[in-house]
Amino acid sequence: MAGNRRNHAQTAYCYLYVYHITHTNGRYITIINIRVHTLVQNKNTANQTMMQDYEQELAAIRDLLKNNPGGMSVTDISKALQKNKNTVGRYLDILLISGQVEMRAFGMAKVYTLSQRVPLSAMLSYSSELIMVLDGDLRITDINDNFARLLQLPRQEIVGKRAPLLHPRDVDIHELLDVITADSRGTESDITFHIPGTGDRIFHHKCIPTVFDDGRKGSTFILEDISERILAEKAIRKSEERFRMMADNIQDGLIIVENEAIVFSNRRIKDISGYSMDELAQRGLNGTLLREDPHSTGGAGILPVTEKEKIRRIFMTVKPDSPQPGEFKMWISHKDGGPRYIHGKITAAKHGDVTSFYVTIADITDFAEREKALRERIDALQDLIH
Repeated sequence: MAGNRRNHAQTAYCYLYVYHITHTNGRYITIINIRVHTLVQNKNTANQTMMQDYEQELAAIRDLLKNNPGGMSVTDISKALQKNKNTVGRYLDILLISGQVEMRAFGMAKVYTLSQRVPLSAMLSYSSELIMVLDGDLRITDINDNFARLLQLPRQEIVGKRAPLLHPRDVDIHELLDVITADSRGTESDITFHIPGTGDRIFHHKCIPTVFDDGRKGSTFILEDISERILAEKAIRKSEERFRMMADNIQDGLIIVENEAIVFSNRRIKDISGYSMDELAQRGLNGTLLREDPHSTGGAGILPVTEKEKIRRIFMTVKPDSPQPGEFKMWISHKDGGPRYIHGKITAAKHGDVTSFYVTIADITDFAEREKALRERIDALQDLIH
């Protein structure tokens, strides 16, 4: 029996059943159970000691880099800590992956510095966005107040639980959680859903891969409420559509000039000049002012304008929101080669850093031709009288 007891102490897991058969008083079974428990306990104690040593080594490297903000190489750190370079290199890899240190290469040398880090709790507290941090098992490790208000749950009922197992009061918000946690590969998308009391809201969703201090991987989910921006963009588009409809149905031509470039012209401008919006944009405002006055109007009071520089001077004299517009009358050349006599007015408005010039143009060719014919008849009558 002594021999059996010695073998059993050495291989407890193998001889447990044999002792149960040969010893009915249970004495050895009790001893065996104690020994097995002691082995497991010793193993757990060893693991805890190893983890403590591991954390101490990492903390020592962090403290060393904190006291040397200029950075240190692997050789410098191993000498300062009196550790093997390979061991120090493995610890630095762990700190680098977890984002606790930064590495810069200078030729063949690698210099490590302590990362400048902002506490995540501070970010969560002051951010206007909705932020939720999950580990690899989709367990919520942190969440800011904005996201908690969306879920309509107290913080203590959220942190530590798996996101798919949360039960918000609103079904739409539960579906939102399912959507944003379905993919944690660093994606971005816009999500529209209904919030009780506020109606439909539009959120821009980001998923950022995250590494925790202990090296575990997770994800940070960020929701930005872009409802107001989207609604403002829609309002601008509607306003542009109304403006374009109005501009295309007025009798006068309209040209908008910004930074000396034509950015808009209505349909009437094409009727007057023969040039489309794209063609006018390529030619520029003075591109059609190529023709001198085909008729000598004498003293009729209609003076030809042929210098392009004069138009530039008019633009320079017109100020934003000035009550008096700049005016001009001139002959232009239609795309088909025919002459057109136009009357233009220039006003300006400032939008931020951009000054927009609005040029309205009326085709008065018929008026000029009638005035010319009337002047010729008057001149003929004066010749008969004299």
